[in-house]
Amino acid sequence: MTRSILTGAMLVFATVALTFQVVSQDAKPTKQSPPMSTEEQAIPDKSIAYATPNNHHKILGAKIGKWHDTLRFWPDANSQPHQSTCTSEFAWTMDGRYVTEHTSGTTPGGPFEGMGWSGYDNLKKRYVKAWIDNTLTGIMHFEGDYDAKTKTFNYASETPDVEAGKYVYNRWTEKWVTPDRLVVESFVTGTDGKEFKCFEITYERAK
Repeated sequence: MTRSILTGAMLVFATVALTFQVVSQDAKPTKQSPPMSTEEQAIPDKSIAYATPNNHHKILGAKIGKWHDTLRFWPDANSQPHQSTCTSEFAWTMDGRYVTEHTSGTTPGGPFEGMGWSGYDNLKKRYVKAWIDNTLTGIMHFEGDYDAKTKTFNYASETPDVEAGKYVYNRWTEKWVTPDRLVVESFVTGTDGKEFKCFEITYERAK
């Protein structure tokens, strides 16, 4: 009796399995996925375009190399500038996506060291920069554009005002005077509400 029950169960299982196999083989999809939209098809191309360096990045390549820097700093609109000298080296990184800067020297306040990164954001369609140095505990961020007619980068940033205890608007320019001379100027608003130049760097390409 037990053998008959087991034999019958095995036959039923085999029949069900065979039927499921036949049905699975004969079954055909009744509905296909809809084709990708034009927008969906463009996503990979957009991602590639965003990640690919272009002519905007090449403009930054003029900085590549070693430079001698003359720095001048004005504490306020009526003061005489403090002056010091440094050296800087610019190099490509991340396969031509960014330019790195490493600056070192001596200032009236002691040894100075700073590092920066510059690039062009293909999504924002703007030049971007970040800067750190041993006189800061924050990271300065810049965004701006390049004027090909005047060969000038025009950036907006915020700089720390330790007396006021806050960050304040900072206008920053980088102008090519010659291929071997770059002048950087930084402007902030004084206590009288007027803009004044607080910082200047003159880069002379090392020969």
